[in-house]
Amino acid sequence: MNKLAILLVGLSLGLVSPPAIPVPVEKIAFDTCWYYEGGGYYSCYIQVANADGSNPVYVPAEATEPAWSPDGSLLAFSDLWGYGIWVWNPEDSSMIPLNTDMYYSGSPTWAPDGQRIAYSSWVSGSIELYVSDIDGWT
Repeated sequence: MNKLAILLVGLSLGLVSPPAIPVPVEKIAFDTCWYYEGGGYYSCYIQVANADGSNPVYVPAEATEPAWSPDGSLLAFSDLWGYGIWVWNPEDSSMIPLNTDMYYSGSPTWAPDGQRIAYSSWVSGSIELYVSDIDGWT
């Protein structure tokens, strides 16, 4: 590969993935999952807490795979059974469905500008990557 091709690849990567701007961590989100042996039931919940782990609050849904928006104002997650990607606003506890199809959807990831969320879904019959716009929600 010549130097020009390497330079062009480097430039295109820089355009696709701009450097992240560090945001101070004020809150953390994590999922807690357990299995009830007697009943054969599996459950997961997301908790949001201060960065030091104090004052945990549950997100009001059985859910997993939490992902903070780049500015830390919204939390995307997949419902426990994989039937949708949701966005939770911790300020007013509102929940907005990004998609709620009856096919597995998971692994929500925010775009650096906080206006789109990428996720995987089986909606087409095979696992594919989807991107949804969230304009108007913020």
